Amino acid sequence: ALHWLVEKRFYKRKYQEQEQTKNLTDLSFSIRTISASSLLALILFSAWLTDGWSWRFRNIVLDPETVEQEKQNRFKHIRASCRIDFDLSNEKCDYSKPIQILVLGNSVEPDGFNFIKAATEQRDDVALIYFGSTNQCLEDFVNFIQSQDPKLLQKDKCLLRLDAVLSDNKLSNIDIVLYSSNNPFSANKNHIIILLEELKRRNPNIYVITLGGYINTKRHCSHYIFELGDAKHCIDEKHVQIFSNRPERRKLYKKIIALTNHFIDRVDLLCQDRKLENCAYKTASGVPFMFDSFHQSREFAEDSGRLYATKISAIIDVIIEE
Repeated sequence: ALHWLVEKRFYKRKYQEQEQTKNLTDLSFSIRTISASSLLALILFSAWLTDGWSWRFRNIVLDPETVEQEKQNRFKHIRASCRIDFDLSNEKCDYSKPIQILVLGNSVEPDGFNFIKAATEQRDDVALIYFGSTNQCLEDFVNFIQSQDPKLLQKDKCLLRLDAVLSDNKLSNIDIVLYSSNNPFSANKNHIIILLEELKRRNPNIYVITLGGYINTKRHCSHYIFELGDAKHCIDEKHVQIFSNRPERRKLYKKIIALTNHFIDRVDLLCQDRKLENCAYKTASGVPFMFDSFHQSREFAEDSGRLYATKISAIIDVIIEE
């Protein structure tokens, strides 16, 4: 009876305490396991959501300051290069090279410059010149230049550049003109037609290359990266304003192509089967193809140029032979 009343109760209480301890230990282990699993799942989900952004884009966090730096990075090469109205002896110019390439266009001019610089980086016979943006070169300004009105030449920076590019000592040196503008065949490019016509009239040997359009987004690409975590959302149809897969539908396509010796179709170059969802939207190192709504990042423009380097070199070789 003593065993039943005393020892049995003692054993039972001791067993219950052991079970409670074991249960607490198991519960603690389960909580730790679940927490660790959740943390790992969160990391993997973050990597999937951002397409590896935090690891693949220079191991930095994209913030407004970084975006602004990348936007300014577009001008790195062009700022160190020869502008058309610089003196022939300017240290940034080298008119002794056999091939002189002039890049001209609107605010996308630096993108074309970065493209062609990378496409010709393996050659030592090429010098690059930039016009300095045609944004302020309205059609009537070009007409005034054609009429040689001396009253206007000192009143506008664009007119000074137009005067320089149409001068015999500059124009006779130019072998290739790379036309690089956003939406290059749109209705507001009449002044480009006038300028290209005049350049070819004065120097029939000029070889014109037109750089095709690519993608314009409704909002800055950086906005979609901030909000949705991945540059891929910048090529989502619902975020795209212009996709240049059908350039022939643009109003001035026929007129500009008639003045073009070679057309670089960037959609064909960068979008498999010419489908928006298959377009390149970042470099191999993870740099987005753009940070605003249509100006390309320097790295992306350079990568695109390198993809086209063989064809550009073939064009240059033919020009040299001729």
